[in-house]
Amino acid sequence: MDQANTVEEFLNILNRYQGQAEVFYRGQAAKYKSVISSISRDNGHLANEHQIYRETLHMYEQEFETIKFPIERLAKLQHYGIPTRLIDVTIDPLIALGRGRVNRLH
Repeated sequence: MDQANTVEEFLNILNRYQGQAEVFYRGQAAKYKSVISSISRDNGHLANEHQIYRETLHMYEQEFETIKFPIERLAKLQHYGIPTRLIDVTIDPLIALGRGRVNRLH
């Protein structure tokens, strides 16, 4: 995993992996020791994951009633800032750049 903290580092990463398939980027506001899901960063969240999931779906019942796949529910929960097991990545490095530090995941 490569990390860019400056524009120069960002451009170097883009050049290094230009033309390669299956390159994913992640933007994050803070530097973490590793890339782990938000729910895994807090033992209290992890231990109560089922309750957080159930209560949030109940609170936003109308918004989740048409979503039938769990992965889609988790993506929407993440959109609301609820900790999930998902790790937000993109194939567009500019999207990642808009979110903070850029990590290239391969």
